[in-house]
This record gives sequence, structure tokens and C-alpha cells, in this order.
Amino acid sequence: MQEQDLAVIILAAGKGTRMENSLAKVLIPIAGKPSLEFVLQKEQLGTGHAARQAEKTLANFEGRILVLCGDMP
Repeated sequence: MQEQDLAVIILAAGKGTRMENSLAKVLIPIAGKPSLEFVLQKEQLGTGHAARQAEKTLANFEGRILVLCGDMP
């Protein structure tokens, strides 16, 4: 199987009450590592709009993009 590049967009707005953690969702480590880059959605205009905010950050990325909800285990 051919290896491909993967970018992950984690939608992490809201309080994160389902995470049952005292940290805000954006501060919880991912696989033991802090999320190093984030993009702010200034106005909450829906899930699709939130994912699209990463468009400039990923403009030169060639590969697959995985979009996940940040409050899912």
C-alpha cells in the first residue's frame, strides 16, 4: 500500500463538557503531543465553515484531509 500525506482538522469549538477534562479542548494533547498549529473561526457559522478556515493553512498541502470533531474520544 502506498503511503500518503495526511492532514487532520480537529473541530474544537465549545466548552468540551463531553471530554470530562478540566482543560479546554484545544489544550488537550493529541497522542501525547500538544496540537502545534491552530486556526481561529472568528464567527461560529457552522461545521463546514469551521473546517474551511484551515484552507489558507493547507493551501500547499497535497494529500488527504481528515476532519474530526474535537470532543470525540
